[in-house]
Amino acid sequence: MSTITKERVAQYANDPRMCNVNDEIRQIARIALASLEAEAVAWTDEQELRDVEKFGCAYLFTVNPITSNADPRRVIKLYTAPPAPVSVPDENGLLPCPCCGGNAEFDYDDDNLNWISCHVCGISTDTAYHTDVDARDKLRELWNHRAAMLQGKPNQD
Repeated sequence: MSTITKERVAQYANDPRMCNVNDEIRQIARIALASLEAEAVAWTDEQELRDVEKFGCAYLFTVNPITSNADPRRVIKLYTAPPAPVSVPDENGLLPCPCCGGNAEFDYDDDNLNWISCHVCGISTDTAYHTDVDARDKLRELWNHRAAMLQGKPNQD
């Protein structure tokens, strides 16, 4: 069995070269990294939790449990979740890349095919449209839908 280090989790969570790794695994790595870097905002103990169950209320302590003479074996640290990142479309109406957060841009080739790709990690839409149809609107919708979905946001349709 191998030991998973904070550095290895950070590699899976943040390295643009890991974009081919299953997006679900990358999201789990981001959550794990956040929990490894989190600091407790308060603490309580089992007796206080029993009071919640019995009376509907209990104490949360913000004083360092070591300086408050609390039994370290009974301390339950409490954490807060970081705020969800807000994605704002760029001047082309495109959300940031769902893999690395880089800037995406419309791209095309000599056969008049259009698609969207990220300049940082190279991920692109798996669909390309000819320029004779309204390719940009269709591609923008496809890209933004996937970006929102991979960031765990509800569909805006």
